[in-house]
Order: sequence, then structure tokens, then C-alpha cells
Amino acid sequence: MSVSLQFGHNGVMKTRTLLAASLIALPIFAATSQPSTQSSGNALLDRIHADTPPKFDRAKQSDRDYVMQYMTQIRAWGKEKAAMEAEFLKANPDLPEAEKIRGDRWMMMASFDDPAKVKSEAEAYLADPKHKDDATALFTLAAMGMRTPDRSDPMPAIERFIAAHPKDPRGAQLLFSVAQRPGQSPNQALIDRIMKDYPDTDAARMAAGANRQATAVGKPFELEFNDATTGKHIAMKDLKGKVVVVDFWATWCGPCVAEMPEMKRIYSEYKDKGVEFIGVSLDQPEKEGGLDALKEFVKTNEIPWPQYYQGDSWGGKFTASWGINSIPTVFVVDQDGNLFTTAASRVVEPILKQLLANKAKAAQ
Repeated sequence: MSVSLQFGHNGVMKTRTLLAASLIALPIFAATSQPSTQSSGNALLDRIHADTPPKFDRAKQSDRDYVMQYMTQIRAWGKEKAAMEAEFLKANPDLPEAEKIRGDRWMMMASFDDPAKVKSEAEAYLADPKHKDDATALFTLAAMGMRTPDRSDPMPAIERFIAAHPKDPRGAQLLFSVAQRPGQSPNQALIDRIMKDYPDTDAARMAAGANRQATAVGKPFELEFNDATTGKHIAMKDLKGKVVVVDFWATWCGPCVAEMPEMKRIYSEYKDKGVEFIGVSLDQPEKEGGLDALKEFVKTNEIPWPQYYQGDSWGGKFTASWGINSIPTVFVVDQDGNLFTTAASRVVEPILKQLLANKAKAAQ
């Protein structure tokens, strides 16, 4: 089991992360008999803000027992935080901070507790004439629609949110999530809509990247950077004649780390046959320890290929320019320097065999 625990990064992926598994919430707990005053509300608010999740040891993310133990810890933390948030909302429902706390609590409950209860609460909140167009409640319902087990159509709830808040950039996030649903072909009509109606949003930039992926196969692939671990300059033009595997990944990404031994095996087998690997790291900014985490992982796990560290997690310009909305994502560039595929995850080796065989046949 892999769990995303990227708390609070911005952009399209923030919604997806919250929906994936970022927090845990439990049923509403009865608030204590505190007077509803601003001073008590602020004191409780300080406690809520100070209550951070237990730290996850990334060095142990392959240890199933450790991961299960950590999940137990984070559920206990979530129970405590949910109780505090419920207490705050009951005592101070109209303070400016209440809207964000209400949204956070609903997202926690949707991820780990009872989605039906969240839907009931959100609809009841909207039924109050004072809150009939509440953005938090409408967004929560729309976001929950992306997670229905029966794969039902999420668009009615999304359209409801957009109708009430047409300029809210979260509308673009929701549309992009539908346009790029895993296991389905990209929805070009929704991608075009995002670029037209939300031109200055992160989602629009991601949509442009998705368009780029759809049209870039067979065209020259350009990338130039200094290796994060050695400082060596790497340029695609210098790798012409070789097949290049480009792996978008991060040290915090469980599936990426799980696939690394297999990637190392493939690299070892094919590196002398005209194949190179490049890692594109989505690790956190340097001030948050992302560069150190990357260097330590590469050193400890003896990763031999160069790493392009963008320094801004999902905000990296190169990643965004290609519309990368999940990792690991693997591209393959052919011997002529042209993009061969943007969907090589878990099928790297068959693609390498195909391209090398084609080259050998052409030489004959």
C-alpha cells in the first residue's frame, strides 16, 4: 500500500493529494462547554495550527511493518485533530478561519472516515439560505465526486461548483482531474475548456502540457541541466544515437521508490547497448530538504544516472510544461533524439528491446 503524504503543496495536485490519503478524520466529537468567545476560539485555533502530523521516515518507506505502524500513528493524530476542529467549529462557526477548518475537516473525513456523512453535512450546510452557494461545501462535494467507487459521473457536482463560483481556480483543478482520469483517454474538450476559461491557472498550464504530450511524439525532445549529484552538464543533443529513458520521480513517492530496483536492473543490462537514463526529480525545494533528500537517496541506493533537480516539487517548470500529473511517469526518447512515448512506466524494457532491434535492423 502506498500513501501520499504531501501536506499542502499547491496547484492541481493539491486536490488530488487530499483526495488520495493525506489526512484522517473521525466522527464529530461533542464540543466542550467553552464559551463562544473570540479569545477561546483563537486559543483553540493556535492548538490546531500547532498540531502537525507525525514525521514519516522516508528511509523506511519500503518497510511494510513501519508503514503500517506509521498509519496507526497518523490515524491517532487525525482523531485528535478532528476533535479539536469539531470543537472549534461548534464554538466559533462564523470566525474567518472557520471556512478553511471546515474544508480541511471534510476532506479528512472523506479520505478516512465516512464520505456519506461528509456529503450529508455539506448538503445540510448548503440548505441554509445563508450558505446556499458556500464555496467550501460545493468544492468538497465536487471533489468527492472524483472518488466514487462506481466511477459515476462527477461532472454534475463540478458544474454546480463552477456555476456558483465561475472564477474560482479550483474549478479548473476539478476539470483537469476529470480530463486526465487514470485509465482513461484524455478528454480533449475539457482540456480546451480549461485553457479557454482559466487561462492563467496552474491547471491551464498542466492542460497545455497534456496537449504537448499528445502532439510531441515523433518530435525532438529537448532537455539540458546540471546533474544534481555531480554537477556534470547533461544535454540531450550530446546523447543522440542512444535511447534515453526519462524518469519523472521523487524520493517521497512510494511507487517510484518501489520501482527503483527494477529500473537499476534494466539500466545495468542495457547501459552498454546504447541506452542512457535521466531522472527528473520532483523533490521538495532545497530549503525544505529536497535536494539533500535526493542526494542522500542517490548515494545510499547507488543510482548511477544523472538527476535533474528542479527544486520546486510539482511546481517545476519542466514538469509542468509536460503536464505531468502523477509519478512515476516515464518517457523514452529514440536514437534520433525524438520522443518515442510518454507512457513507458512499467514497460521500459520491451520498449528498449524494440528500439534497439529497430536500429539493428536499419543498420543491416
